[in-house]
Amino acid sequence: MNIFLCLLHSFFNKLQAIKLMTNEISQLKWRCRRGMKELDLCLQAYLEHAYLHAAIEEQQTFKHLLALPDDELYALLILDNLSPNPLIQAIIHKIQRALS
Repeated sequence: MNIFLCLLHSFFNKLQAIKLMTNEISQLKWRCRRGMKELDLCLQAYLEHAYLHAAIEEQQTFKHLLALPDDELYALLILDNLSPNPLIQAIIHKIQRALS
C-alpha cells in the first residue's frame, strides 16, 4: 500500500510539472507572435523544434531574446547583425541554421 501511495504521489508530481511546462510553452508561443511574419516563423520554429531540448541557460536566453523589440530581432535574425551577447548570438545562429 505504501509503495502504491509513493507511485501515486510521483505520478501527480509529474502531472503538475507537465501542466506547468504546458502553460510556459503557451505563454512563449504568444510571445513569439510579433509584428512581422518573418520573426513569427523564426521564433516559433525554434520554440517548436529546439526549446524543450535546450539547456536551461539556453531557454532563459531565448526568453531574453523574446524581450527584444521587433526591430532589433529583425536586425539579428534577418539582416545578420551580430549581438554583443554571445549567448543570444548562439541562439540566433542556431535559428538561422535551422531555417537554411
